[in-house]
Amino acid sequence: MNNKVRYGAGILLALLVLFCLGRALSLKEGLKQAEGAVLDLGDAGIGMLAAAEMLEKNQLLEEPMEFTLWEQQEDQTVESPEFSRSALVRGIALWGDSRLVLGGNGFLDASDPDGCLLDGDTALSLFGSRNIVGQTVRYGGRELPVRGILDGVSDTIVLEAVQEEKADTGQENFAFHHVTLSYGGERGKEVLAEFRNQFGVSGTVLPLSGYPGIAKGIHGMFFLVVLCSVCFPLLRLARTKAFREERYLCLAAAFGMIFAFFWIVRPDFLWPEDWIPGRWSDFSFWEALWKEQTGVAQELFFGDSSVPIWALKSPLLQCLWYTVCGTAAYIAGRRFWKVEGERELWIGAFAVIAAAFAVILWTDSPERRILWGLPLYVLVGLFLRSRFCTEPEGTDRLIDKENKNEAVEGMVKHG
Repeated sequence: MNNKVRYGAGILLALLVLFCLGRALSLKEGLKQAEGAVLDLGDAGIGMLAAAEMLEKNQLLEEPMEFTLWEQQEDQTVESPEFSRSALVRGIALWGDSRLVLGGNGFLDASDPDGCLLDGDTALSLFGSRNIVGQTVRYGGRELPVRGILDGVSDTIVLEAVQEEKADTGQENFAFHHVTLSYGGERGKEVLAEFRNQFGVSGTVLPLSGYPGIAKGIHGMFFLVVLCSVCFPLLRLARTKAFREERYLCLAAAFGMIFAFFWIVRPDFLWPEDWIPGRWSDFSFWEALWKEQTGVAQELFFGDSSVPIWALKSPLLQCLWYTVCGTAAYIAGRRFWKVEGERELWIGAFAVIAAAFAVILWTDSPERRILWGLPLYVLVGLFLRSRFCTEPEGTDRLIDKENKNEAVEGMVKHG
């Protein structure tokens, strides 16, 4: 293959891998903000006065909890006063921080009751543009400036609920039927039980921590491919070396690259306490755990179809798509990436640093250590492989001579 073609294809594939990785990491970071659970309160719900009492009581707690009340209303009308246009949307009324409900998808909180978030398609139909931050829409008799654009959803407006406005518009019976409770770490069930005891609410629970966990597993697929593609060739080369010193060098290089990989990626190996049985031979525990987790997975993917839940499913599916594309581009790029000398190593290092810098600016990914370190890690792995694949001059003759000497010694020994 022509070197120019190889270099061009290699650079394009490397950029594609970095872009897909940067987008996937950004989406995963947005899902982190949604760790917690959603409580479906059923038909009763929580009225506006009861919600105000809940929030006041929460502020008096020694450690206030993070939660947001929300309700989805179908077939609502939003208007553009400037262009006299209207559209049917689903209205999401919040009381609390919108990031708990929508992940990293826009931001509203109770201190900004006059703002709203609007999806891009509705913005386009009302104003002829998606860039409408600062424009004003009319919804439920209220004039609301647009604070941000929602990604991954359509026909949706998100706003903070206001008690006085509900009374003015004749919606005295308005109630919140969902609560999103935020918690991190291993205290999930304790926080959930404490929330129920403090505020006397009950309902079915959808654990949102499954979304960040699935995103971590998706990324793990890509990282495992990178680790195996760099370290396995070095371990395989160690078995083929004729001299003990070369074997030790190959093994040292392989284990050094394994250590460097874990330093760059820093995977989270936190094992949930609920998954640790009293006895590992307790098969009924594993059967019950399997049924519980499959039920949670079915609920996460095929259960509640409300906009706030879809706002978390959508980035997860996008994360899966970008990770699969990045993995495929990485596997294809291995055919074109070759580092056969120090000059190519330095040129490649400069190129991947520039590409990583561009991708960081492009995707605004928070995982910058991975975007800087992983391309250099692969580059060094290719360089070490090319070095250890080259046998020193005269090696074949030395091996043949040693084999002949061993054959002669065996003939002498056996008479």
